[in-house]
Amino acid sequence: MSQIILFALFGALMKFWGLLGLAGTMFTAAVAGCGAPEQQPVKLPPAATPAASPTVTPEDQVKAAYLALLRRAVDARALPDDQLQSFWHGYLTADYLKQEVRSTVLRNARGEKISGSYIPRIKKITVTGASAIVRDCQDARQVTITNAQGKTLKLGDRDVQVTFVRSNGVWLASSFKRLDAKC
Repeated sequence: MSQIILFALFGALMKFWGLLGLAGTMFTAAVAGCGAPEQQPVKLPPAATPAASPTVTPEDQVKAAYLALLRRAVDARALPDDQLQSFWHGYLTADYLKQEVRSTVLRNARGEKISGSYIPRIKKITVTGASAIVRDCQDARQVTITNAQGKTLKLGDRDVQVTFVRSNGVWLASSFKRLDAKC
């Protein structure tokens, strides 16, 4: 009798919470086994083990750092000059950080604006110890540079090389250069 009262009370609560179907079935199965000594205990399946995570290679890490760098470059355009140093910290080496900030400040002083984003087409990533080189044929057809007089320049594909160094477990860009090679 007490099992029926418990079931009714539990059912009312589960209906209130919208879980009557599954919870009611589970409760019924649990209560039905009470006081039945001839029933064997139900064996539960072994706990699921998480799938082994794939090994992340240094090339994967450098690729992730490079793609984050490209996204960050788009976001940097909207920042005032005095925030660039802290914005790029953790993405660029100290020397390259100074160079990038100086270059951006000069471009802003000339009234140049860059819009659009680069679409990466990574050709090769070479990792040697704590340094790496990314060769990319960037699709820059969506990128426009506008000068202070309103004149625009559309970019096309450009072959670039970005060098990274690993510092304290993080890949930091240490140089960027456009190459003369065709993509």
